[in-house]
Amino acid sequence: MVHFSETPKFMTLDELNFEQKVTINNNYYIGVEGGGTKTVGVLTNDFGKIIKRVEDEGSNAMALGIDQTTRVLKNIISKLITEVDPDSVVSAGFALSGCSNEKIKSTLNRVIPESYPSIKNWKFSEDTLGAISSSCKSAGFVLIAGTGSNCLLIDSDDTPVGTCGGWGHLFGDDGSAFDISRRALQIIYNARDKFDNRRNSLDVRNQSWYGNHGSTSACEEAMLAYFEVDNRRDMVSHMYPPLFNKTHFAGFAKKISELACKGDEFCKYLFKEAGMQLGKHILAFAEDFESVFGNPSAGDKTLEIPIICEGSVWKSWNLLKGGFTEVLSEYHQSSPDFHAVYRLLLPKITAAIGAARIGAKYAGKTLQLNFEQNTELIDEIRMIN
Repeated sequence: MVHFSETPKFMTLDELNFEQKVTINNNYYIGVEGGGTKTVGVLTNDFGKIIKRVEDEGSNAMALGIDQTTRVLKNIISKLITEVDPDSVVSAGFALSGCSNEKIKSTLNRVIPESYPSIKNWKFSEDTLGAISSSCKSAGFVLIAGTGSNCLLIDSDDTPVGTCGGWGHLFGDDGSAFDISRRALQIIYNARDKFDNRRNSLDVRNQSWYGNHGSTSACEEAMLAYFEVDNRRDMVSHMYPPLFNKTHFAGFAKKISELACKGDEFCKYLFKEAGMQLGKHILAFAEDFESVFGNPSAGDKTLEIPIICEGSVWKSWNLLKGGFTEVLSEYHQSSPDFHAVYRLLLPKITAAIGAARIGAKYAGKTLQLNFEQNTELIDEIRMIN
């Protein structure tokens, strides 16, 4: 369980006289955010000021192996502590994809600290906690849609209520870049095979583009070019080792996005469907909305629900919005007395800051962050009947 203290009133660095402060109190904190594609590490002071930032390869131990994860994390830490006296580093916090696995977490907690005995406090957490810790001071969601997907809800005491998703690409990652890519290939192959694969209320076979000559051809041509194959039969080799690479496979979603922005109806459909899947992550917690975001004693009628949107798929919000809004609207139509405003917030800083905050809290310290400046409002969806 993660427990965060309340954020004190924020002051500007000029008001704090930053240079004088670091002279008086030389405490530093390491924070590391790691995913399947890249890993970001930061060294901060008590005020969340980034002293140094380092980037490296991906560090998802489930996808890339514990050896690469260990190597990447040690490389980042070693580079960060060269900036200061190692004895002044109070803690090291990590928010890593794959760290929901207790065996991986235990291995990292044993192997990494032994190389840096001067750092006394170590905290390894899931990637979702880093994102929300850097961007949300109270109750809220973090909804990750990058290579994979995952959703976390925390309450006003900064206690995790639960998670939805994050189960990997074989039977999870709905709405992620991998899911969009996989879904595109699935429909292309199903259409060619005349196979009826019904998935949801949208029903692929009822779409205006389905069955029309060349309806999926632009995406299929992009697929062949991206994976460097001559025909769809050759694509099968990319589904198995050694050619299969989850990160590279997910990267095809960017090509699909580009086609959708040019008006390709099939590719637009794929992102609408992904938006629906992401919206369903939020609705998985519908029964918790009032207890987490409402205040019955104050007679709240309209709840404000912040959603921290983390991951590259959110860059295509204009393509996701239709599907995302549709599932929320369907839910509210079935619950006409429930009113809510969903505020979608894009982090402006790395989740490594949140990881540093988690590590600092574990050490009994508090990083003073300005949460309002750490996010940007990308949309506000009002469901008020």
